[in-house]
Amino acid sequence: MNKLGKKVLTFAVTTIMATATVFAASADYMSGIGLGHKADEWEYGNQWGLNGNYQYSYFYCKNERHTATAIIRRAGGPGVGKIDDTVRIEGKKGKWAKAKTKRHNSYDEWHSHYNHPDMK
Repeated sequence: MNKLGKKVLTFAVTTIMATATVFAASADYMSGIGLGHKADEWEYGNQWGLNGNYQYSYFYCKNERHTATAIIRRAGGPGVGKIDDTVRIEGKKGKWAKAKTKRHNSYDEWHSHYNHPDMK
């Protein structure tokens, strides 16, 4: 094989390997495996008590800053007060973010969320 053939072959192999690496890295990033988020933990729900219920959201991520949000809402109306109890707690990497609303006897909506604010 002449010098030009070796250069073309080297260029082709290098281009194919670089393209394969980019595709593998993109797939890894998009699936979250490369970010290590398979170990994230999220506990959420509505806890009943004798003096009312509360909504909670507990989120753990060992790799980056994160938040947990718990929400209870009531629209209000005649003789019933409006409630908008939203609690958002930020957790440092490797620590739990624990958001918990106050106790309420009646409400229309309840939600729990988690987030990685630094992810783009």
